[in-house]
Formats: sequence, C-alpha cells, structure tokens
Amino acid sequence: MSAQKWVRQFSMWGLNGLFAVSLSHASTDVDINDLTDRGSISDTPHVVPNKKWLIEGGYQYQALKVDGPLSTAPQAQITRGVNFNTELFVILPSYYSLKKPPASGFDTLSLGSKHELIQGNDWLVSIQGIVALPGGSFDFGHHSVGGQLNAMATYSLNTKVSLAGMLGLATVSEPNLIGGGRLYSCNPSVVLVYTPIEKVNAFVELFGNTKTDIFGGSIWAADCGLVYKIAENTTLDFEFAQNLSHDRFNYNHYLGGGVTALF
Repeated sequence: MSAQKWVRQFSMWGLNGLFAVSLSHASTDVDINDLTDRGSISDTPHVVPNKKWLIEGGYQYQALKVDGPLSTAPQAQITRGVNFNTELFVILPSYYSLKKPPASGFDTLSLGSKHELIQGNDWLVSIQGIVALPGGSFDFGHHSVGGQLNAMATYSLNTKVSLAGMLGLATVSEPNLIGGGRLYSCNPSVVLVYTPIEKVNAFVELFGNTKTDIFGGSIWAADCGLVYKIAENTTLDFEFAQNLSHDRFNYNHYLGGGVTALF
C-alpha cells in the first residue's frame, strides 16, 4: 500500500460483473501479515474475512528532489470484509506538510472494493477498484473524480517464498501544487516476499508509474521492508524506497512505517 498511493488512489470502472462470478472461497484464517496493504506498493490480493474489520495507518517521509522534505500521515484505511469474497474500504484523507515552498493540507476521501476472483492451491488473483471523490485542500486536494482499476496476484513458490504483483490503470485529477491537470497512467509493480519465520514478511519490490504529473514523465523505483506480526491481530511495517529514474520533479527516496490491526 506507500509513496505512490496518493497518485494512484482512484477508479472509474465498475466491478459489478466480476462480483457476480467467484471460483474461490475467501479464507477465514488468512494471516494478518498477508492481509495488510501496507509496506509494499503492491496491495495484497487477499480480502479481509467476512464481518471482520481491518484498520491501517502510518507515516511517510519523502525526500523530494526539488522541494525538500514532504511528510504524510495518517495514511488511514478502514476495511470491512463482506460476503462473496469481497471487501469494502475507505481511504481517509491524509495530511501533507511540505517545507519548500511552505505548503500543507489534506488530500481527498477515496472509496473502494476488492474481490477475490479465482484461486488455486498456491496462487490467487483479485481485482480492485478505487474512486477518489473531489475535495481536500487547495494544494493537495482534487477538483474532480479520479479512479483506478487494479489487478493483483500472488504465487507461493514454497513455504517461505512468494511472488506477487499488481497492474493498475489510473486517471488522476492532480492537486494544484503539481499542476492541477488530469493525467492517465499505468502502474506496474512486482514484489518478492520472504518469510524466514512465521511472524516476519521481508520484501523487495520494483514498481513504476508511466506518468507521475503533467510536467514529468515515467518513474521506476525499488523498495524493501519488513512486516512484523507483534500479535495475532496486529502488525508493524517498515519500508524504504529509492527512485531509479532521472525525473527531477519526483522524490529521491522515502521512508515509511505503520501499523495494521484486525478486529
């Protein structure tokens, strides 16, 4: 879930046709390390079990190439598991603080859903849609609706190693601070997850965005991190990402951390 979340938090495509078809049954005993969207850019294909709540939040520090530090919190998402292998979620507005030029404010509220489409013994494929509503502050909010459609999958190579990925198509109404226009992008990511012990998921990831703002071009970046289960229903996450591109309008790197709880 991370730095590019606010760029890709939107969807304008329906999922009703897919919701009517399911070839799998959502597990009621999925480990919380596999349920959290935090840590990597790739969201998990697993859905929250029926009638359960998942609450996620965190903090992120970006070192921008031109404008200095950018802090973001609380990156809060509230998810409810429902019937038909589906979850519904709300992404609450986050507060952004930029030091050069001095600017601060909130982004907008987003609504979304994820559906487990099909699964086998060692793999799972899901689809997710997100709609960002107009709103937020002048510098960090959005003038009109935006959206994103994501397909995500995971494959277990063995009991300790898995490979996952996500491919998203997005339309974004930009904040005034980075132009205020509308852009369209494709957002791929692939992540390798290693579970040395039951409580720990370590990951490395490569992710990209074909259009980060109306002034810049594409970006490729890599990140790594840990998701640590401190209790049966609670995880902590820590992540670091490094920009691999030469786009001067983006960030050099970012650091993040957060918590996830299942109820």
